Amino acid sequence: MNVTPQTISNFSYPRRFVRGIASRSLAPLILLECFVTGGRTLQAYERGGFEEARERFTEESIGALFWFAGVKMFNKMNDHIGKKILNLHTYDFDAQEDGVRKPLHNFMFDDKKIKAQKGLKNLTKKQIAVFKALKIGSSILLANVLVGLVVPKINQHITAVYHEKHFNNPEKQPAPAINTSAQKLSMDKFMKSDDNKKVSFGMNYNTLLSIANKFENDPTYQLLSTDAGIAGGRAISSRNNHERTEVLFRDLTSIYFYMFSMPNINRWLNQLEDGRKTRLDPVAAKQVTDHMQAVLDENGGKMSVEEFSKKVFGDNTNVGYIDKDLLQKFNEHKVITLDTFKDYLKNHKTFTPEQISKYSDLAERMSKLQPEVEGLAVLTKDQIKDVFREGAINMPEFLQNIFSVATQNASTDKYKYVSYGELKELKEDIVHYAVKLVEKAEKHGKEINSDMLKKFCRENFIKNSVNWGIGFAISALFLSTLIPKMQYWITKMTTGQNKFPGTADYSNEKK
Repeated sequence: MNVTPQTISNFSYPRRFVRGIASRSLAPLILLECFVTGGRTLQAYERGGFEEARERFTEESIGALFWFAGVKMFNKMNDHIGKKILNLHTYDFDAQEDGVRKPLHNFMFDDKKIKAQKGLKNLTKKQIAVFKALKIGSSILLANVLVGLVVPKINQHITAVYHEKHFNNPEKQPAPAINTSAQKLSMDKFMKSDDNKKVSFGMNYNTLLSIANKFENDPTYQLLSTDAGIAGGRAISSRNNHERTEVLFRDLTSIYFYMFSMPNINRWLNQLEDGRKTRLDPVAAKQVTDHMQAVLDENGGKMSVEEFSKKVFGDNTNVGYIDKDLLQKFNEHKVITLDTFKDYLKNHKTFTPEQISKYSDLAERMSKLQPEVEGLAVLTKDQIKDVFREGAINMPEFLQNIFSVATQNASTDKYKYVSYGELKELKEDIVHYAVKLVEKAEKHGKEINSDMLKKFCRENFIKNSVNWGIGFAISALFLSTLIPKMQYWITKMTTGQNKFPGTADYSNEKK
């Protein structure tokens, strides 16, 4: 069975958009931020008129820009600096690893060979750890300083000038001066000096690399770091305690509805509907459906449940080939090299020459699901099981197609880290999707055809759309309307006035 390689652009925009809500892609985030900025600007106008509405629109729009891309932008700038300072052959490598993917090992393995040819000194893991931590830390700091400290000061200055010009009522306190001077940190000086050897991060370098990688590549960590920093900066920049209370309440409460509300609601609804918290995303569901359709096409367009199940799932009894002798060859991560597995097949009396050839070929294709580690192809225990099972959903090329689309080709990039646990969970969702299809067929006629596949795929898309849509709507409602109303209510209860704290006169404040 042939599998045609696909990219995310091969799928309909609605499927990509719904999947994007879960993966925090740019389009759904921009749409959510449009609701947030519009709603908060409207709420601000109703309370404080043009002054507060202008401040809110400026703050939200600039904040959103840096929330989306601020850390990434500064990180890319620091990457180029670091590449020149450390003579890196590439800066585009991840530092985190697991038992299957080791991008840092691959980078150092290649970098060592390149530097040997040029007569340059090799980098140590310690140097890379310090570079990664310093790079991402300074990127987060720059984004937070700009949005949390500089932008509010500029915003307040504009409001003070506007207020004095149009209302002839200068504030009792002068507009805070904007201090744009900053002490520049020289990465070159730091990396080459002896001081960096004395830096203690309070953790080993593997932990430091892992944390740096999360902030560099994980959208959740990036957005949380920006949220927390911006909230703190805006609180410091506030003009009075009432404004500070509003800022902290709004920004800290918003974190849950930006980051956690949608996935939590989706899990709860999935559990309610199907008794399982996770569900195959609509793009992957279309891939699986098309693959199962190919199985039907090879068998006359329709099949009995029994025949279909055997073709799709393979033969689980063959997993029994994994005996004690083979298990002892796996390392602590349940990983084995391809060569070791091939030797096991050749030296085991159970297998015929035909089986040895077939399983060796399957294993070699399966090993391509992840990049080689320092030139060695590896296999996981679960992949060995799939080699022995065979079956359509265990085909290496099919899984490669699924994983590549899900990770934007990072799953096979030797310098990129993709969690094996996440890919394993995706494979489990694929199996569960096929199992639910078979169970449904058993209840309705004992036969599987194209119409049933299409209907089942459509149901998956509808459930994904509804569940993520409800989560999106609830988040948008709280972020754009309910949270602003709550923060205004707090100010009204504590001051007795429903006014914009940035320009309000609290000389007659309610005690």
